[in-house]
Amino acid sequence: MAQNADVERWVLQGMPLHQHQDDCLFCASPLSEERLAALRTHFSKDLTTHADAIATCLRLSHTAVDGPVPPLPPHRHRRFGVPGACQARPDVRRLA
Repeated sequence: MAQNADVERWVLQGMPLHQHQDDCLFCASPLSEERLAALRTHFSKDLTTHADAIATCLRLSHTAVDGPVPPLPPHRHRRFGVPGACQARPDVRRLA
């Protein structure tokens, strides 16, 4: 997964859907505890916190330049959100 960002994002998005599942919802293969532990290790809390802090900063910078953008999906904000991770500069004006 580390070499393919699209697959990595896809697996990360599917992780919450498999919390109480015995089988993969995509291929119906059994999900062993070892495989789930390996995935959890890959997507450590530090990695998701860091990635979400970057996403928050990017969203705030785009807002400062382009105006408001839609909010993050609720599951991302509630579970992984990092409110206040960075602040948009109030002195940044929209470029015309």
